[in-house]
Amino acid sequence: MHNFSEAESVRVGTSLQQGDVIEATDGEAPIWQRYLIVITADCDLAHNKHNGRLTCVPALTVEDYIARVHLAKRRELAADALIGELQPHLANTSVANVPAARLREWMASEEPSEVVEDMGVTGELAERVYVTGSTVRDVSDTESSLARATDALLRGAVLTGSKDRSAAARELSGYIKNAFKSTPGDALFLSAIAPSLDGGFFAYLRHHETVWATDIALGVERVAYKYRRIGRLKERYSLALVHKFAGVFMSIGLPAEYEGSRDVYAEVLREGIK
Repeated sequence: MHNFSEAESVRVGTSLQQGDVIEATDGEAPIWQRYLIVITADCDLAHNKHNGRLTCVPALTVEDYIARVHLAKRRELAADALIGELQPHLANTSVANVPAARLREWMASEEPSEVVEDMGVTGELAERVYVTGSTVRDVSDTESSLARATDALLRGAVLTGSKDRSAAARELSGYIKNAFKSTPGDALFLSAIAPSLDGGFFAYLRHHETVWATDIALGVERVAYKYRRIGRLKERYSLALVHKFAGVFMSIGLPAEYEGSRDVYAEVLREGIK
């Protein structure tokens, strides 16, 4: 797409290295295994401390990352808001006492027409249930494309009355843009992961895959392999990726009880200062 690239080509037959990018040979591989970046340390590779097992993180296309990861929480909130808006209208129906969580699960898993029929509602309420059910189903579909995900979120905003579609679109586009400007700490944006793959990717650091080194083709072998190496991140970006990866797991959250106990001790000392 442009001249800048974080990736470079790798000479055929060279040994595996941290930052190498591998591609699944199975065209139907899940997105979490389609493109992987090796993060196993070079010293472990050199001294075989990894015992042939490579730790990798997935590189998701920008569309997959935004739809599956970045918008995940918003989709959850949108589904909850849609159920919350619908429930008062069901007060005089057979499902009046169905908990919100169960109602949401039902609408997300069933065809809207079947939900309407099972509820036994008619007229305007039937139409409301159908439209809400359709939107809940779409917004909850974690396998959908980015276009379908954003359309469902915009429809949800209109149905709940929080915004009109144009205002919701402006807000949502700004939120998505922020994923590139201020990428969360558990992801790293890469414009390219190989010389031929420059459509934009996010390395997602909370998901790990283990790959046997013997399953990776490093040259032009005709033997069937599960993966083939397609490129390598330049050293600066490989180091940045590993540094970010370490940061994700260095922070250790402590329970509220611990923090409460700590505050008691601080208060005792404070009381002694008069």
